[in-house]
Amino acid sequence: MFACAAALLASPAEAAVRQTCPGTLLLESTNGKFYVVAFGATANVASSFDLTLYSKTAVYSLTVPSVSIATRVTVAGATFRSAPVVVRNPDPTPLLGATVQSTLIVADGRCPAESFVIPSVETLTAADRHVDPQTAALEDQVASEVGLAAKAPLDPTPVTGAPPLTCDVPFADPSVDAADPPAFPPAAVRAGAFGSVAVRVELDQTGKVTGATALGTSGNPDLDAAAVTSARKSTYHPARFACEPLRSSYTVNFDFSK
Repeated sequence: MFACAAALLASPAEAAVRQTCPGTLLLESTNGKFYVVAFGATANVASSFDLTLYSKTAVYSLTVPSVSIATRVTVAGATFRSAPVVVRNPDPTPLLGATVQSTLIVADGRCPAESFVIPSVETLTAADRHVDPQTAALEDQVASEVGLAAKAPLDPTPVTGAPPLTCDVPFADPSVDAADPPAFPPAAVRAGAFGSVAVRVELDQTGKVTGATALGTSGNPDLDAAAVTSARKSTYHPARFACEPLRSSYTVNFDFSK
């Protein structure tokens, strides 16, 4: 399964409205079907969204006009999520990429539209995907409902006139080109420190690192700093979407053992 998050930015004037806005949508894959979930709302709200799904030879679209975000999330505090909306793959070949455009609706206004891309549907079930424990628990919770969904899967419709994808690899997640092995900091060695940490790197369209942030901590600040330094020194291939490189983020996991 693959989770994708889009950051929401708000000015102080928007804060009263934006507090109820979900910050993340998931597009997940199971048994040849897909499902979409909105979660993170602090109140019972509704969402509408547009999906665009890509295969090697065709493009499909689907609009879901109103989804209730009313199910309380038990694994991530006092927030709400929607029930899964199940979508059928309309193409005889595997789907390769997707975009999601959403508008979250609240009683006293609307959250600004949110959109993101999933560069490679093929990696939705990647075993090495970094997921924090709360997100993993939420995914398990939602996945258990997919097979029990009361509604039949929705069918996207073909987009006429969509240009064909002519490159060899039209969709790809970002990846490491050459990893820089982290040096075990002397201070951490003297302290007998060990642990693991994940670092998220932000990449521009050429794969150049534009930022790096530790996701959590190994328990030792010197190890965390060494991981961030190595992540910055490593080189990467950018994500590709519909044959075009794009800005993206990539999570690198570092393990400092004794």
